Amino acid sequence: MIEKTVQRLLPCILDGGVIPSDIETQCVKSASNLLTIDEWRRDIVLETACAVYKYNKIVRTKNKEEYKLALEENRTSRDYLFGRLLAVADKIETAALCKRAKREGSDPKKIRETNAIRYMQAFSVRPFSTWKNLFLKVLPYKKELSPFYFDLIATIESKFDHDGFSNNSPLSGEFLLGYHCQLKVLNEFGKEDNSDENTEITEE
Repeated sequence: MIEKTVQRLLPCILDGGVIPSDIETQCVKSASNLLTIDEWRRDIVLETACAVYKYNKIVRTKNKEEYKLALEENRTSRDYLFGRLLAVADKIETAALCKRAKREGSDPKKIRETNAIRYMQAFSVRPFSTWKNLFLKVLPYKKELSPFYFDLIATIESKFDHDGFSNNSPLSGEFLLGYHCQLKVLNEFGKEDNSDENTEITEE
């Protein structure tokens, strides 16, 4: 199976052709359901899917500037913005659960899966309706964390046009790019700003 896949990819590598659509679809599908992937493999699966989607998009459009390596805050495409929202929801819940674990003396590395990861596959198929549910689930954490996160949600939502935000049709692999790039920035923000560690948690 692996040998056949490599054989199919060789012409793409040598001639700069498009990666077969079924391979791209499978990569995106796998990365859209990280709950089924071992945690130590998730970054690899996600980065591979993003690379394949980005490569094919560049080849098809013949535009090497189609996507940047870093987060594109000014990109307003629907799928990219939904991916960014998913990343913020993921980070909010991770930060809050880690704070609670430390407060309770348990291991922050053993927190449960976030709802963003649990509902990621549903989100890729029905983004608008799934986002409404995800937002309600992270809203209680607003009093526990820096307002930065919820301000960021508002900023991202403001970049949608009305029809784009309410559009509940399935997302393309572009949402994975938005998710991956936004999450990297948020993780760096947590390290450098250290705001997650310094804000007080309000007891429930």
